[in-house]
Amino acid sequence: MLILEGTEEQEIVIRGDITVKVLHVGSRRASIGFNAPDDVGIRRRGLPNSEDIPSHKPHENPEGMLVFTMRPNDIVDIDGGITVLVRSVRKSGKIKMGVDAPSDTSILRRELIGEDREGHKPHRSRERF
Repeated sequence: MLILEGTEEQEIVIRGDITVKVLHVGSRRASIGFNAPDDVGIRRRGLPNSEDIPSHKPHENPEGMLVFTMRPNDIVDIDGGITVLVRSVRKSGKIKMGVDAPSDTSILRRELIGEDREGHKPHRSRERF
């Protein structure tokens, strides 16, 4: 499992086509957005009757993002054997997440990929996530 620490607005890109974005960090919980192609299912583990709920498809949300409010130890399963776990949420506005995926799956911070969505080139800093 890869452990990442980050703050609001930071993104992780998994496999090049799945985005996990930290939308808000509160004192005990965080809002995490998930975006994936239509053929990739996303399920939050532990919801009542979650087996009966169809998996998320990005086109269901106008922004193409499924948002979960998560606390430490909450887990989201993504098709392809990918698991995202919230390990901790700090009052300082930081969140630690673990991403478990097959060994051939790429997991990158958005700023390390190249230009972001606004066309800015990434800056190299010591900031984590």
